[in-house]
Amino acid sequence: MAIDLNLAQQKFAANTPASAQIWASRTSQAAAKWERNAKSPESEANYAAGVQRAAAEQSRLRGLQGVSAAEFSTGVQAASNIFAQKTAAASQKWQAKFAPFAGIIDSVVSGLPARISGDGRANTLNRVVPIVEALQQAKRSGVGASTFQAPTTGGFQPFGTPRRF
Repeated sequence: MAIDLNLAQQKFAANTPASAQIWASRTSQAAAKWERNAKSPESEANYAAGVQRAAAEQSRLRGLQGVSAAEFSTGVQAASNIFAQKTAAASQKWQAKFAPFAGIIDSVVSGLPARISGDGRANTLNRVVPIVEALQQAKRSGVGASTFQAPTTGGFQPFGTPRRF
């Protein structure tokens, strides 16, 4: 007997939302196991191998071949209310996670040289690059704003000798 795709789709549409609470409950109960496994060296190795395999086989690109811009846009529009709800609900978490970086940005900005009118390259090198580097250093080291020392900006040339365009 052939699969009735219309009936299968109707069952999927009815059963999936009904099982969401069961999924959430079981998944929450397994959170400690998830954390232990997700943070394991084996998990990291599996992730790296999977990314390398996906890149070698171009599976991401092949998968995207079957998705149009219209389908992407439709999905985004359909989920916009969920995005708004979830991001609003997570605002306190966002604030707590952003706070150390806000402190780092404030620390670096307070020591930046004045903006040079009409010289976008110099402004980028002297005012943007120090902020980016401080944030990268903090993120990579895991150090919070309370103990972070902002780099000095005097004479720093991250891209070597400045070129004139």
